[in-house]
This record gives sequence, C-alpha cells and structure tokens, in this order.
Amino acid sequence: MSIASAIDGISERSGSWFLSSVQAVPSFGWLLLSALFFGCGEFFSKKWALAPSFGGGIAVVVVDAIGVVLWLPALLNRNQLSIVGVLWALLGAVVTVSIGLLIFRESLTWVQWIGIVCAFVALALLQK
Repeated sequence: MSIASAIDGISERSGSWFLSSVQAVPSFGWLLLSALFFGCGEFFSKKWALAPSFGGGIAVVVVDAIGVVLWLPALLNRNQLSIVGVLWALLGAVVTVSIGLLIFRESLTWVQWIGIVCAFVALALLQK
C-alpha cells in the first residue's frame, strides 16, 4: 500500500464521519446558527459605522465568513436553494431587525412592523 492510498483512505473515512456529523444537525439548526453569526456581523458593522477602525472591519469580515460557512451544511441537508435561501434571508432579516431595535434602539413604523409579522408567517410556512 502506498502512502498516497493510505492518505486517501484516511481522508474518505474522516470525510464520511464529518458529513454524517453535519447531517445529524437539522438544516434549520444550521440556518439559525448562520443567521446568528450574520446578526453578530450586522452588530459589528453598525459599531464600525459609528466608529470606523481597521480591527472593527476585520471583525465584521471574520464573523460574516463564519456565518457563510455555517450556511453550507443547511444547504447540504435540505438541498433546496429556493427554500433554504429564503429561510436564511428571513432569519437574517429578523435577527438584524432585532439587533437594531433591542440593542441600538432604532424604531419601526407600523407598516414595517407588519412586514416583520409577515416574515414570521413566511418562516412558518416555508418550514412545512
């Protein structure tokens, strides 16, 4: 047995373990985790906009990159871009609005509140 074939064998076994571990978590769990990291990125973005700095910019990029990587298992598990993408966008919107309202004390009009309610309805319907 050559070294290359031994490495390939190890890679295949660890790859299948990794994939089975990733697939053990429901896709909505991955979406929620990804959206939470997206929300953290939004928080750091707002903080950066209030007081721009190199370190703040790096924090935004790193946290957003983690959120993007966490999106991939959700797509792997569900394999429906049309649904998973919309679910992620809605979760991201809800997290972003929550951060704006609760942390930065931003306000919404009543029409915008109706939009938030519609987002929750859409999340519920797309889970079916």
